[in-house]
Amino acid sequence: MQRLDILVEELDQPGKDLGLTCESIKNQAIVALKRDIPKLKIESSSLDSFIYIRISSAPIGFKSGMRTEFASDVEVSLQRRVRVVGDDSVETAVTLAAVWNKGAILTGDRDEVTSMIPSCSNTSAGGS
Repeated sequence: MQRLDILVEELDQPGKDLGLTCESIKNQAIVALKRDIPKLKIESSSLDSFIYIRISSAPIGFKSGMRTEFASDVEVSLQRRVRVVGDDSVETAVTLAAVWNKGAILTGDRDEVTSMIPSCSNTSAGGS
């Protein structure tokens, strides 16, 4: 793989309440990829391969009516264009498929959760 894009799913309101933005998440992923794979090109037009990042958050604790504790489900996957071949070795379709996936559920206060998110998108770790 020589190039890919990074797509971040639109954040839910609790994710925005944590101070996350799609741009900051994408920038963290770019830094991690460039650190681990310096020759990899990040291109927004690459539809053959892309990193897909989804973060879903929810408040789980309140103090004086304010959200104080959060849980966030972070999923990072590498999506690639694949050819589906039937039993007769004839290509039946071309589609996108997750060829690598890593996920984590994070809990804690705002600062704890947001500080853990970059480590969840570390591309050098094994998938789940």
